[in-house]
Amino acid sequence: MGFRNLHPARDYVGSIHHDERDCDEAAIGRRGNTKLVAQLNSPKSREQLQANLSTVVAQVQSARAEGKEPDEKKVVAISNALLEVSQNHPELPETWRAATELISYKSDKLRSIQGKLPPCDFKGVQPQMKQWTVGPEGGVNGTYGYAFYLSKCSLKLEDVPDLANKEADAPFKWVHMVDGIYRFPIFLTRGEVIYDGGPLNYDAGFAFINCTFDLHDDGVPSAGGQRILTAALKSEDLTRVDTMSKQESTANFTGE
Repeated sequence: MGFRNLHPARDYVGSIHHDERDCDEAAIGRRGNTKLVAQLNSPKSREQLQANLSTVVAQVQSARAEGKEPDEKKVVAISNALLEVSQNHPELPETWRAATELISYKSDKLRSIQGKLPPCDFKGVQPQMKQWTVGPEGGVNGTYGYAFYLSKCSLKLEDVPDLANKEADAPFKWVHMVDGIYRFPIFLTRGEVIYDGGPLNYDAGFAFINCTFDLHDDGVPSAGGQRILTAALKSEDLTRVDTMSKQESTANFTGE
């Protein structure tokens, strides 16, 4: 992404939620790419890109404070722009702060329905094998996934312990084995994902199905954290967010 000649950040106005300013050309409207999206994709300089990202953060915070529901098309447009920024400028803290604010905002509606959940408990948790059906891109039907399966709990990503397993006998998909130690991905269904930008103790792949997200980050997250935030930006409605390979990401969980 190059830096092109665009208007200063102070000229940006508008909002990513429904209001009377939708018709303003600088607002994030419903008719496709708008000024702010274009300025995110093609800023004049690094400084202006940082200002653009701060504008996104301010608009999201304002919308959440006012209790405004997300406008799906506007949020998708901004998500796509932030995805491109995250790929081109992962070194900017503002990139990830904007991403965490937007993803959390997208899940506010689900959070109000879900209610408070207990913390996920890893005591005695063992990897299990559950049936999946894989879509046309994967070309497989009736495969199995060997992983840690959790449901209806709150998962603080930085608090996940190292779940490496030396004794597993699991020649299945999704198993990561290094130096004779097995590491299995974690699947969370109808839960809450909490992340404050810190390093992850365990990162063998995650899949979040119908989960909410409570994310905060004022710095540059670890590589594992970046993968999770990028996957969430790619998901239009957050019903499925995962950090695994293309074939694995086409799988539809048929369990809990």
